Amino acid sequence: MKSSALFSISLSVLVLSLTACQSSPVKEGMNVTSVPTIPVTQEVPTDANLESRVSSLEHQMKIAQPTLKKVEAMETHFKALSFELDKIAETYKIEEPAVENLKASSPVTISAPVSTPAPQPAEKPIEKKEVKKTSATPTGFSVTSVRIGEQTKNITRIVLDTTKPAEINYDLDNVEGLLVIEIPKAAWLTTTSQVFQKSPMVKSFKALDDEKGSRFVADLKQKAKVVATSRLSPSGTSGYRVYIDIAPAQ
Repeated sequence: MKSSALFSISLSVLVLSLTACQSSPVKEGMNVTSVPTIPVTQEVPTDANLESRVSSLEHQMKIAQPTLKKVEAMETHFKALSFELDKIAETYKIEEPAVENLKASSPVTISAPVSTPAPQPAEKPIEKKEVKKTSATPTGFSVTSVRIGEQTKNITRIVLDTTKPAEINYDLDNVEGLLVIEIPKAAWLTTTSQVFQKSPMVKSFKALDDEKGSRFVADLKQKAKVVATSRLSPSGTSGYRVYIDIAPAQ
């Protein structure tokens, strides 16, 4: 019975201390003093007094229960908050450089080594070789010039200058609009193509040669007919030449 009484008295002291903390919060800057202990007398209380005190302690414990729960909740909350603050501090920890180890130094200029380019060998000049067109035949027979002009009575004359007397063969195709002149055994050594804007009969011509001779192909602007053809001997400043006259077909 004595031990039960002593336990009840100690529990009473604890509850009174907690109640005092709840009713009188500590303000910032205030000195906190220790709670004076209540001396316990050696007097042995009676059964009636013990029951009264136990009943009073139980009543005070019921009153203090909400306060104890709040204190426990606040402690749990502070622990969780402290844990979160520690995690944040570790995540965003910034190391500051040691200021005492930093010394002002003059800027260092790094110059790149200058390399002298190796001498390049002088380029050899490209030799230009003149390409001379040789005649298709060993006789040196060739066409050296083409002249197309207008004569009287709407006649267009095609003149071929040659190095020797020439024989010609011609073919007029009004379906295709072409006039083909063949010069057997002659090389073509002059302009190979030309376009005519003002000629009423000839639009353009192309020429080529092979081992058989040269071929002159005129593209006509309208249907034509051959009026005359002739071979001429040298006279004055003109050499050998052959011509063919064409006119619009009636």
